[in-house]
Amino acid sequence: MYDGTFMRKGLFQAMGAVAIAAMMLAGGWYWEVSKTKGGGSDVLGGGLGLPVPRTGAGGVFVLQFNDPVYTSSSWDYQLPLALTSIGGLDDVKSWLEMNPAELDFLGQNGMVGLSTPPPGKDPFMSFYDAYYWIKDNTELPQFITADSMLDAYHLAFESMLIGLEESSLRNETLNLTLALMLQSDIQRTQLPPEHCDLAELNVAFFAVAARLLNPDATVPAYVEERVDEVVSLIVAATGQAKVLGFHKEEDFTQYAPRGHYTRTEELQGYFKAMMWYGRRTFWGKYDDEMQRALLVSYALRENGAARAAYAKMSAVIDFIVGTPDDLTYQEVLGIADAEMDPPSIGYPGIFREDLLTIVQDKLKALRPPMIQSDFSLSGDWVWGLRVFGQRFVLDSYIFQNCVYSKVPMRYLPSGIDVMAALGSQEAWKREPIEEYAPALEAQLSALKDEVAGLDVGVWNQTLYWAWLHSLSALHQDTKGTGYPAFMGTDAWQAKELNTQLASWTQLTHDTMLYRKQSYTEDIGLSRNGGVYVEPVPELYSRMRDIVDATLDGLNELGFLTPTTEGRLTGLSQLLGSLERVSIAELTRSTPTPIDLSICSGAYDMMDARTTISDDSLVPRTVLVSDVHTDLNTNRCLEEGVGYVHLMVVAFPTEKGPVACVGAVFEHHEFAWPLSEGRLTDEEWMSMLKDGTAPAPAPWARDFMK
Repeated sequence: MYDGTFMRKGLFQAMGAVAIAAMMLAGGWYWEVSKTKGGGSDVLGGGLGLPVPRTGAGGVFVLQFNDPVYTSSSWDYQLPLALTSIGGLDDVKSWLEMNPAELDFLGQNGMVGLSTPPPGKDPFMSFYDAYYWIKDNTELPQFITADSMLDAYHLAFESMLIGLEESSLRNETLNLTLALMLQSDIQRTQLPPEHCDLAELNVAFFAVAARLLNPDATVPAYVEERVDEVVSLIVAATGQAKVLGFHKEEDFTQYAPRGHYTRTEELQGYFKAMMWYGRRTFWGKYDDEMQRALLVSYALRENGAARAAYAKMSAVIDFIVGTPDDLTYQEVLGIADAEMDPPSIGYPGIFREDLLTIVQDKLKALRPPMIQSDFSLSGDWVWGLRVFGQRFVLDSYIFQNCVYSKVPMRYLPSGIDVMAALGSQEAWKREPIEEYAPALEAQLSALKDEVAGLDVGVWNQTLYWAWLHSLSALHQDTKGTGYPAFMGTDAWQAKELNTQLASWTQLTHDTMLYRKQSYTEDIGLSRNGGVYVEPVPELYSRMRDIVDATLDGLNELGFLTPTTEGRLTGLSQLLGSLERVSIAELTRSTPTPIDLSICSGAYDMMDARTTISDDSLVPRTVLVSDVHTDLNTNRCLEEGVGYVHLMVVAFPTEKGPVACVGAVFEHHEFAWPLSEGRLTDEEWMSMLKDGTAPAPAPWARDFMK
């Protein structure tokens, strides 16, 4: 069961070096943790032992959330509503041809999601399409939803990531790969003949990545046959197998390109190579793999080109997602340097059994992984060096603690586990507590308490964590006085959970290559006619803080392009207006004409085509992401974002409720057999189109008619 390890050892001891501060040193960025005399870390607060970065030559970058302060007292009405009291409803009924069931639901709840598109319209594939239709084809008042703004950030975020991968990260990965393949080949000539096979295996390891990045890459002839065998397994992307001297089988289904990585051959190769570096662990409990890990770590230190490429890659991914869950080469070197003589020709220290055992014991105790991404027995998790390990993320940690063996007989988690742990009462009441009693309730309670106890500074570390924190603004208590009546209904709470889970799905989709996926353990205006805003000012404020931090971070890292700058600057301005209009709605104030004008044009920020000229690389709203794997049943958990739907809201005003129309997500969650392959976005869209997609999740249906 849950044992509080995450709390006691500290979040960023689990994540590695803290990603608060990026410092430029000798042409490279790095994260540095300040240690106390006792070997612990200075802390930010909250009793978590979170490391504090030292300031240095590059300065410190910190995202600061500044939630708005206000007293909510919006115009309101009593439910149920007489339909005749809703201003403008006749026009909405006419345009949307609303049926009696939809109208009755609207009267009872003050809002209703529409499960079918307007007459004569195909399903909306994007929020831009939905709002364009509302604005340019009807005269209906708009309702700008949180869904639409979260999607706008996803589009900007994924565009930014594609740009970074195509312009820099892929090239740096190739530089790292070729340099380490060369350095490992040099080590092969320096090792005693009886041990040169260790370096040969490392040469083959890096040659695999080279061939994935460039199928025509030249690799040493003595490893070519083994390299081709592994590349064939990766390309096939099915089943599990042991390769290249690794004692643990690899799950090759993870290597099927998905997300935006299906769009070009270059991105497909980059995906496979980074998955290889991110998943393969040099398992420290085996002497030969520990020796190979030491050789890789020495190679990184000895080769300036490899070290520089690694530093540039780490700076970007640490800023976006977080730091590695598994040991880094710096940590391996830190223990090795303390326990072994400085390396000399032949690296004799790594072949001394007594010293190797000490290094293994100390590395195992240094920072065990908090997320298990291999098929392992309880108590025998894989630990050790990963060349460019996938990053610790809170949602995978939550999943890890909500399935077997922590929760007996539960082999796949649910996205609602994440939201329940973040504090959503709507998610909590939908948990299958009785089915998995008492373990699931105990686990979720402990996780919820742990997350609630996190210092506010924890959420400022990376864009990934900040995105999660923004989503938590949607499950604040809106059932009391001061908020519009429709926001206090069960239907609205279902809508907000649907919004959270769909946006979280987009987050996992965009970062699937870098976030560490969990595995189940082995068994063995005159506003009428104008614009209204979903009044969640905390969300818009946090999103604006993230957007501004993204701008500052990319600028500091030297990766801010004019296109990205223009897109994010415009989004920041829009979010500021949405925040101010929301507060005006909740405090019975009058929004400024400028803010209302900016909000009325919000749909312009929902057009993904403004950031990427190549249509094949334009980010999508409709997508799918696998987030957890259970090899006991040979299934994965898929999270999907389906079509965009319209929603009618009776928005309260000084003169009474007004009917307005907005757009919302549709979230799907389902188990999928690995024998069918992990789903790509293209396959998911085809399933939606031909009607074979699983039904939307219950929370996506509970506010629609």
